[in-house]
Amino acid sequence: MPRKPAIGAALIAIAVLLFAYAPSRAQTSLNGILDIVLKTRESADAPDGQKVTLYQKSKALIIGQDSYDGRNWPQLSNGIRDAEEVARALRAQGFEVTLKRNLKSDELDAALKSFFVFEGDDPNARLLLWFAGHGDTIDGEGYLVPVDAPSPKADAEFRAKATSLRRFGEYMREAKARHVLAIFDSCFSGSVFNVARSLPPPAITLATTQPVREFISSGEAEQQVSDDGTFRRLFLDVLAGREPQADANHDGYVTGTELGLFLHQKMTNLTNNKQTPRYGKLNALGYDRGDFVFQVGTPQAPSAGIPSSIPPISEAAQAWAVTQGTTSIAVLEEFIRQFEFTPYGPLARARLEELKKFALASTPVAPEKSKPPANSPATDDIAWDFVKDSQNSGQLRRFMERFPAGFHRPEVAAKLAALEQPANAGAPSGDLARKLQIELRRVGCFTGEADGDWNAGSRRALEMFNKHSGSSLDTKLASLDTLDAVRGKPSRVCPLICGHGQHLEGEQCVATVCKEGYAIGEDGSCERVRERHRDGRVRAGPWERVPGHQAPARAAGPGGQQALPPGIQLGCPPAVMPCATDRIAPQH
Repeated sequence: MPRKPAIGAALIAIAVLLFAYAPSRAQTSLNGILDIVLKTRESADAPDGQKVTLYQKSKALIIGQDSYDGRNWPQLSNGIRDAEEVARALRAQGFEVTLKRNLKSDELDAALKSFFVFEGDDPNARLLLWFAGHGDTIDGEGYLVPVDAPSPKADAEFRAKATSLRRFGEYMREAKARHVLAIFDSCFSGSVFNVARSLPPPAITLATTQPVREFISSGEAEQQVSDDGTFRRLFLDVLAGREPQADANHDGYVTGTELGLFLHQKMTNLTNNKQTPRYGKLNALGYDRGDFVFQVGTPQAPSAGIPSSIPPISEAAQAWAVTQGTTSIAVLEEFIRQFEFTPYGPLARARLEELKKFALASTPVAPEKSKPPANSPATDDIAWDFVKDSQNSGQLRRFMERFPAGFHRPEVAAKLAALEQPANAGAPSGDLARKLQIELRRVGCFTGEADGDWNAGSRRALEMFNKHSGSSLDTKLASLDTLDAVRGKPSRVCPLICGHGQHLEGEQCVATVCKEGYAIGEDGSCERVRERHRDGRVRAGPWERVPGHQAPARAAGPGGQQALPPGIQLGCPPAVMPCATDRIAPQH
């Protein structure tokens, strides 16, 4: 089989192309991609329908809280440990994980907002939040408790520090991601979520792919949630496939509703009804239709003679999508060699047997044709199928290095030039410029509209960023390096400048209100304007005219009239003159 070396090289190149530029946080799947086969109806025995890519990316924010002050809130011992274990398991599922520990009020609010707004900007992504810490309920409203929160007895102060579920629901609605699931290892209640009261659908259908915002909590309001890691262990056992009851129809997937039902039943039984998890969907039109989906189970431990390194399932799925329709025995044999111990290995072997039987029954093959030219698609068309829709310039460059005389090289070169054109031509793409404007606005350097027009205002905003961050980024164009640099700043960089009559409180400009006897001066601060006698009369100085009071006696001027200070006339309103903070009307 003379073509086998070329085919093997192509498949090896695919693996290199897929993983050479993949993010380091994605461990076992390509960028968190999840492909599923939909059922034609909601029935466990329904025939398979179309195969869809449900998620292009998978992102998770994991928060563990332990260091409460011990007075207002008892310290926890397993919040951070649980968070670290969950983060490790989700990375193995292909999630890009952000892990946060012991967040204070401002940090918690900023982390949630940034995650849902910026990480959730991709409509083809799924987002998962895990929060392990204290929760509370006041007047039917649930709250996430930061480590610096006061006791709920200090009602207003507590509500100012804690994050309400109502605000949390607003952040979830800000996300454009297809599916969002929040898991709280805390106890509280809140009307922002609808509590599920029905069984999950028996199969994954097209309805599953609709948008959804879901939640699961480890307990209800007024319950004491255990801090022994039981809730976390059950969740991780479900992901690993060690709890087959969670996958009710045994299709290899667990939905958010299935997960919530399983955790509710399991924890209720384990705690003898002392801890009853709740689950449901956001109480908002358009966000309660679909269902979050996990792919569960892990490859079995390799036995003697089986390679110890089994290719990731998602890599095998990508390769099988390209090779399943082939009529080449060589391609299938190479596929089996690399992916034999994945779910696609038996399918490839069955396909191979069919082709071999057909070859035996067919007429003798025609004489061998001449060897294809060096630029024939035979050696690079398989790898091209993987990169033809890629927007990753690194993958495309790798393809050109691997196939310098390949049949698809002109197409790759044109695509690469289009992707890198902004960096070379100085005219940034609208989408890249818009994202950079959004980031500059987040760090307080840009106040305009994020419209993708990299104009003078945008360049001034980047100049401000350079000035206050000590950077030297090129302001003439929006580049990926510049976007990464701005994204790397977790909080405000440019100082907030308030207008006249306003002052800064936290991250907002608020109106300045002066107490009686003071007014806003030229520099925006409150300045003392006048002083009163003990009897309540206002003292009038040479710069001030007060109606209803006799002007002080002055030396007579020409014609016997009193000489008045310049700018002051009897019976007229006083002239408006600037005053200083320490200026006081002169004594009589």
